[in-house]
Amino acid sequence: MRDSFYLSTICYLINDRRVLMINFKEKWDKRYCAPGGKVQFGETPKECIIREFKEETGLKLIDPFLRGIVQWIDDDRHLNGLIFIYQSTKFEGNPITQTKEGILRWVPIDEISKLDLFPINKKFINLIFDTSNFFEGKFYIDQKTNVKSFELYEIPGIENSKDTQCLID
Repeated sequence: MRDSFYLSTICYLINDRRVLMINFKEKWDKRYCAPGGKVQFGETPKECIIREFKEETGLKLIDPFLRGIVQWIDDDRHLNGLIFIYQSTKFEGNPITQTKEGILRWVPIDEISKLDLFPINKKFINLIFDTSNFFEGKFYIDQKTNVKSFELYEIPGIENSKDTQCLID
């Protein structure tokens, strides 16, 4: 059996202590997630998140910066991938409220942990809002995306800001 490998992106857009989230209508058990999607052939992760964010929200991200990278591994189905996790506070345009994927909603930061998030995202969400350090992780998941085991750590000395775009861009 041949393994399948995926590259994907998400971005936490923060505005007035709120984060733009998508609540999926049908897929992914109707969970919440930051907008994003799969990297297309020839695209960098940053190009991908700008494109995907525009498609899913109607907004043009300005200066998204990389906050972390996590690998997920589904041994049972021989699937794995990397998720490039971005953050931004700047955008242009007006958000659409509903897409074919789901409903967009500005969620207060202090309510994010109460949402039905993907299990992987629940593990790193505090690093998005409570620290400015870059982080990296490795997650073993089951077919329903439940986390079986994981490693997650901040990388000392690498702080993210608009001026330290770092590593892949």
